[in-house]
Amino acid sequence: MTTKHSTIQIPSIVNTKILSKWKMLLSICVFILIINYTIPNMLVQAGWMDPSHYTGYIHHYSEVLERYGANYHSARIAFLYPARLTTLIFGSKLGYIVLRNILLFAAAFSIWKLSERFYKSTIIASFITCLFIFHPWFLRPLFWNHPSGFAIVYALLSLLFFINPPIQNTKLAYYISGAFWLFTANCQPFPAAILGSCILAWVIVQIKWSHERFEAKHVISFISGVIFTELFLMAIRFIEFPHLSPLIDTPAIKMIGVITTTKLGRMDNFAQIVESGELEVFVPFFFLTIFCIYVFKSRKSSNLKFFSATALLISFTFYIFCYLIFDRNFLGCFYYFSYLIIPSFFIFIYLIGDSIDHTNQNKFILFGFILYATVWFTAPFLRETQAISPIASLILAAVLIALVSLALQLNLNTAKAALIITMISLSPLMFYNNKMWSYYSYLLDPQRAHLEWDVYHATVELQKTLFELVPKKTEKIGFWFSKDSGNRYLYSIQNAFLGNQSRLFSPYDDGAGMPVIDSKFTTDVNSFSYIALLGITENEIEDGLKALGDNGIPTKIIKKRYIESKTAPFYLLLLRYLGTHRDLEIKPNQSEN
Repeated sequence: MTTKHSTIQIPSIVNTKILSKWKMLLSICVFILIINYTIPNMLVQAGWMDPSHYTGYIHHYSEVLERYGANYHSARIAFLYPARLTTLIFGSKLGYIVLRNILLFAAAFSIWKLSERFYKSTIIASFITCLFIFHPWFLRPLFWNHPSGFAIVYALLSLLFFINPPIQNTKLAYYISGAFWLFTANCQPFPAAILGSCILAWVIVQIKWSHERFEAKHVISFISGVIFTELFLMAIRFIEFPHLSPLIDTPAIKMIGVITTTKLGRMDNFAQIVESGELEVFVPFFFLTIFCIYVFKSRKSSNLKFFSATALLISFTFYIFCYLIFDRNFLGCFYYFSYLIIPSFFIFIYLIGDSIDHTNQNKFILFGFILYATVWFTAPFLRETQAISPIASLILAAVLIALVSLALQLNLNTAKAALIITMISLSPLMFYNNKMWSYYSYLLDPQRAHLEWDVYHATVELQKTLFELVPKKTEKIGFWFSKDSGNRYLYSIQNAFLGNQSRLFSPYDDGAGMPVIDSKFTTDVNSFSYIALLGITENEIEDGLKALGDNGIPTKIIKKRYIESKTAPFYLLLLRYLGTHRDLEIKPNQSEN
């Protein structure tokens, strides 16, 4: 009888697991389809420097690398190689979109499985996953040509294989976790430190409080994954560029050293945030506050509570340290703030899972879905009407924190669950009230989408044209255009050629730009075999050409081309520089004075 009973039950368990997997896959696919068909803009990078650099590498990696040398950006191959592959297979725009959907799926899968690790509930996992992949905190760093979004996804995959591996082979799981940590570090060192904080927190919890056994061999497998993946990336790089140094991350290490030794001491960034209304930076503060209140009142112990508290404490301390040492506000505010989503979402998992543990889960999760969907679909209209104000957001957050505290004090489980879900579901609104920085709200702007893709295609077209005209990779191209050009996106387009490394004038106050021949021009021009003149009118091009002739700078016209674009059209004149390596004299009428 026992044998017969067992043979009946096993298929039932297997069928349940298969059904659960299909529910997960179907839910994730539905979420991703909704994002694709409802988000107005999936590309936000026009006007930024770094994503233009990466766009140049994605479309013409070897051409840019051979001409201008290896640097910090060219070393992000864990981001660049997948982007190059999808671009090669699907083309420029479709390749970009396909890769983002792959990343969305990987992130959603990781969050779902991590949620199931702590709460064996499909409905909780589905809500947490929805909350994550629809959140502007995650979408913004994903929707541009920058390694930040990749770093977040790689970090989630590393945590998944470390905490709740989806495969049976434990040794291989820790090895894969180490590999994804290395990919994260290659994309950006800061999220690798955040990921390391989370892994350290999990190891501490497993050793100190968990009944599960954590063995030293797991750490060895993890470190082996890191080492062998680094060797793998070095081998790939060496096969393609055998003459380059195999030490891929040397430029990143040098850059970190320069930043930390020359940009210390700015302690006024918080004041700037308050003045400019960049309230999204305070999101971790609000959830850290509510978490502390909740944990203080809750006597229930759990691995997730200890883990999320330890991970966020270590990560947040490290974030504050880095935030205060970088003197440029956008570096401290945007780039590094994005990575705090990783430990913060474990707080979200804990708050949501624990608050509805003794309530009707279906009812509260349904309420959360409806509220979150309302925020998603009404955010564009709220943005247009400017109904989301910094003061209103602060007041709402303070009221919700006070109400949650009251519900905890009075042991009102229903009110507690409803308020926590409300607070988390409304958190995206804090990313759309930004006065000074519009890069989150640009996700909601359909007009911006047309501009973004227009500038993107103009950038790709300029690269394609010039590299066809100058096929020899050892010949560098210098760029010259008016500093005050009417096309404000010329800087962004030209940044595909690494900005100042190929620009014949300084973009700052001391640089005049075309048609003025200044000291930077005469110093740098001998480094280039070709000069590309850019201008929004033919007169600008003619003025630049005349200035070169008046100053005795020998050139030969190679090609004149009009780069068509609805929002960023411009003329290109490619010249062969015929000068020698000597100092050019600046004539009085064309001097920088």
